[in-house]
Parts: sequence; C-alpha cells; structure tokens
Amino acid sequence: MRAALQEIFVTELGLKPEDFADDLTYNAIPEWDSASHMAIIMAIEEKFGLSLESDDIVAMTSVRKILNLLETKGIAVG
Repeated sequence: MRAALQEIFVTELGLKPEDFADDLTYNAIPEWDSASHMAIIMAIEEKFGLSLESDDIVAMTSVRKILNLLETKGIAVG
C-alpha cells in the first residue's frame, strides 16, 4: 500500500520516488498545492476504493496523516 501511495505522489506531484517521505506536508513544496491536493485525493479514492468525507480531506495534510487515515479505513499501510 505504501508503494501505491508513493506512486500517486510521484504521478500527481511529479516527485522523484526518493522525495516521497512521511514528513512531506501539504504546501511545504510548490508541487503540493490545492489543485494537486484534490488530484491526490481523487487518485487515493480510486486506487483504494474509498469515498472520503470532507473532514478526512481537510485532515490529510501530510503523508503521515494520509497513511494514518488509510489505516483507520482498514487499509494496511505496511
């Protein structure tokens, strides 16, 4: 699952795989702005078969928080 999330970030933000890290946060890099945030959300919903609530989306401000949220949804982050 972690690899799938990394792939989403690499695709949606144009990051190098080695730049993907748990401490990466929203708006900390120019690539992760409001438009790309929504693209990440849509890709996560599609990849993991989720329908995220607005509270979930607002809380997804870092890779670590996204991983935690996915775990609460029953998706093993490994």
